[in-house]
Amino acid sequence: METHILLITGSILLFCGCLGMLIVRLSNPFLKGVGCLGATFAAGALGASAFALDIALVNASLTLAGDTLILLAFVLLHVCFLELNEGKLRLPKLGTALLIVQGLAFFISRILHDTRRLSAMALGMLVAIQACQSAVFLKRTHQSGKMGKDAPAWYSIAILTAFAAYNIFRSGW
Repeated sequence: METHILLITGSILLFCGCLGMLIVRLSNPFLKGVGCLGATFAAGALGASAFALDIALVNASLTLAGDTLILLAFVLLHVCFLELNEGKLRLPKLGTALLIVQGLAFFISRILHDTRRLSAMALGMLVAIQACQSAVFLKRTHQSGKMGKDAPAWYSIAILTAFAAYNIFRSGW
């Protein structure tokens, strides 16, 4: 199968997950973090769609949209963790700064080098930074010893750390 078909199929599945989360959040306002998790799915789905169209059409604006939406998905995931822990929705400063840096890196890579490589390297590093921040936040705030909370927290920390390491390796490669 071609890559863009796989990305479109994956984005449709992610979008369905987003709708499911939205329905759950609207039906029960006490479920903290579910709305942000749905927004994470939505940003990921739109980012995958932009990458799929970019592969088919080779369009620079689609590259920018895809990169920004993928990074936004990780920022929204961190917002979800913040909301679950603190009980209120707030804007993360580092995530906002990373989104600005990503946009600047894209334009610099297009103007100076006209290459996607620098933009992809920057995206990988910025996603790694955001994933590390989320993993550190989970490690710091999770309460060890609470029945049923250790395994999901450690699993999320391990996945975020592994994903950050992979993105750092991929960006350097």
